[in-house]
Amino acid sequence: MSDGININAMKHIKGKLRTSSMPYLYDIAEGNVDNHEAFRVFGYNGDVGTAFEDIWEVGGSYVNPTSAMGMELVSSSVEDDILTGGAVAGTGVHKVEIHYLDSAYAEQTEEITLNGQGVVATSATNILRINHLHSTVVGTGKYAAGTIDIRHLDNTPIYSRIGAGTNRAQTCVYTVPAGYTAYIVGWTAGGAGGNKDARFVLESESSIEGVKVSGVFQAKSLMILEDAGVVIPLEVPIVIPEKTTIKVKALSTANSAKCTAAFYGWIEQ
Repeated sequence: MSDGININAMKHIKGKLRTSSMPYLYDIAEGNVDNHEAFRVFGYNGDVGTAFEDIWEVGGSYVNPTSAMGMELVSSSVEDDILTGGAVAGTGVHKVEIHYLDSAYAEQTEEITLNGQGVVATSATNILRINHLHSTVVGTGKYAAGTIDIRHLDNTPIYSRIGAGTNRAQTCVYTVPAGYTAYIVGWTAGGAGGNKDARFVLESESSIEGVKVSGVFQAKSLMILEDAGVVIPLEVPIVIPEKTTIKVKALSTANSAKCTAAFYGWIEQ
């Protein structure tokens, strides 16, 4: 106790007062702030038309599972397999890791060994949201040889896709885990397609008061671009409650616009 101030009651970051000598977000990224985790979500849609589409490689609207379930993975190429043609390793992706939320919206992971064009079911049977899908082991080609989908056991819908020539799903959709609040500190968007302008909307299924409204997406920020890209830092972070899905969608004045988007920040218990 000094001059009536209880130093021990103040919040600290690894022994420093939270007003640290380095930017707060850097401390979070370095893992120095307990119960904080940085996140960045990005996506690509190479064929945005005149109706709104979500920014992900499959195109069209992204649809979350309505209930927790098991899923299956499959590639369009036989080369996305540890073994092809007997004992010869495939040139593409051998293993992937799923980062998902279970029926309680808790964070979970599972690593899956691919079987090329053969379907492989997940061991998990309680997948409710897919937040990330990425390669963990690859062959000599270093990247996916085909498109790798994780999908419903009835083959459709698709919930995430690693595109050919990449190692991570480019899906600009993210759901906040249970017990966490998300703080979005910036987002980006870019569009190209021969003088086609595109309107981008960052939205979440939460109200202006920060209350989750399941299935009802409301805009949090927007921009219009024509053959350009923009980064928008948010001086006042957008607060998103637990179990809430965040995404970016876009539409263009003409068909076949190529669009990318990302948003980033941290989640905090």
